[in-house]
Amino acid sequence: MVTTQQVNNQQQTQLNPIKIFGPALLTTIFQRFNDTNRLQMANNHVRQALPLYNADIPIIRSGYESAIAEYAITFFKRTKNVNKLSNILIEVDNTLNFYSPFMKYENGILYDPLQIELIPQLLNNELKPELKFGKNALVAYMNYYGYVYQDGVVISESFSKKLSSLHIQQYNVKIPHNANFKNINEDEILPELNKEYKCLISFNYMENFVQKHFQLNIEPSILIDVQIFLQPNTVIKNPILANYINKYYKPEVQEKIKYIGSEDIMPSKNYPVVIKFVVATFKPARVGDKIANRHGNKGVISIVVPDEEMPKLNGKIPIDIIYSTLSVPSRMNIGQLMESLLAKITKKVEFTFKAIYPKNKSKAYEILSTFLKETDKRSIFHVIYDNLAKYDDVIYPLISKYGLSIVQIPFNDLTPKEILALAKKYNVTEKENITIDGFKQQVNVGYQYILKLEHTALSKFTGEHINHTTIQSNGQRLGEMEVWNILAHDAEDLLHHIFKYRADNFSQNINYYCDYLEFDRVNLPVYNIFDIFMQTLDLPIDLDM
Repeated sequence: MVTTQQVNNQQQTQLNPIKIFGPALLTTIFQRFNDTNRLQMANNHVRQALPLYNADIPIIRSGYESAIAEYAITFFKRTKNVNKLSNILIEVDNTLNFYSPFMKYENGILYDPLQIELIPQLLNNELKPELKFGKNALVAYMNYYGYVYQDGVVISESFSKKLSSLHIQQYNVKIPHNANFKNINEDEILPELNKEYKCLISFNYMENFVQKHFQLNIEPSILIDVQIFLQPNTVIKNPILANYINKYYKPEVQEKIKYIGSEDIMPSKNYPVVIKFVVATFKPARVGDKIANRHGNKGVISIVVPDEEMPKLNGKIPIDIIYSTLSVPSRMNIGQLMESLLAKITKKVEFTFKAIYPKNKSKAYEILSTFLKETDKRSIFHVIYDNLAKYDDVIYPLISKYGLSIVQIPFNDLTPKEILALAKKYNVTEKENITIDGFKQQVNVGYQYILKLEHTALSKFTGEHINHTTIQSNGQRLGEMEVWNILAHDAEDLLHHIFKYRADNFSQNINYYCDYLEFDRVNLPVYNIFDIFMQTLDLPIDLDM
């Protein structure tokens, strides 16, 4: 016979977060207070978070970040066998992989400092990884001249710079045998590592008795890696190229890559040298970029406001981010309000601890111990919290450097009533006085962990030259709603161009490659998709374009 206790034990086992959640969702907090649809979005947002230049450890952690980092082999690995072939190519345990250009190797640990912080443990002083993938921000829920309408988000200029994210781009350039190199700036002909460039390479060459010119212009970026691939038994006559090859060519890199799935880096008879340039740049958040918190509340930056014009907390501290008050009730993700208030309480305890510590260490640790036991329901850790003063040489430097960070384990976290009780005890309120245009108003203000998502404005646009060569090929696809939007703005000429030249037109695409490979064109039936579309709409639009 099955007892009630056995049933309860089985239910607790089945509700173990590690067994039902993936790594991304395990980094979110207050999950049981958020709608399941928003939890799914939060899971996607964590996966889409860009590495930031100076990310923070969250004020409120889920407690699983360290365990997740231990298995995140792309930016953390304990190993004694590391062979760095280039700035981004590293051989670890005889396996070649592409890594971040900022990877560090210390004390047998290979890690990416942009996403991992090594924290010493209290009991054994062992270094453990801690994930960091966002910034702690002062968030207010209010209106701001309509800029928060329809998921718009207002951010301050200083916080937009704090959201500077790493972007890496690779360019493969095939060098013809008769290339005549030109200057890329006043002093250099070919680029050098760890310098910023707007142009990577420029040369003239002859093809079919016609002189052509190639020049690779980019947005200002730092060159972080150069890889060179050579045709076997190639004799380089150009002294400029020969010197560059002697400096950067590594036969072991070419041998290990083997060109698998990389035809664009395969040298040939007419193009005996292929150079891969890898550049990196840190881009601040700008209008059109998407940001989110860990509760599925996302939004697009509608305006970046100078700090002096941003609404200020108590007339002094500028708000980092403004969300719409309507972004919470309909989505039923009150976990973000719980995070705002609990993080604000944590910040006050941190401030109190730092203020009292120089005068009375024992009193400071008493306040810290009491607060940690009140917020952490894992009773096994309470013994450690009672003896924090013993680890003063570790704890105080960590709080001074990273701030106070607490843990809220999924399904074993505080409830809204418990957080409100803590707020009352520590004299912290949900609403604060915000000054805007010289007037004060009561607004919900607190701290949240903000992520910058990979859906940036620059990655969405695409352009085309007059000869129909694509400037950027990874632009946003146009769906049904986008088409209606274009029509609503009387931009049928643009729609016609998109349907004609930029559509998934098999005949056009295959003839493009035929021209490129100097094959005869293929005559396939062509359907005027734009004409058909407009006729189905029965719109009085001139189709003779």
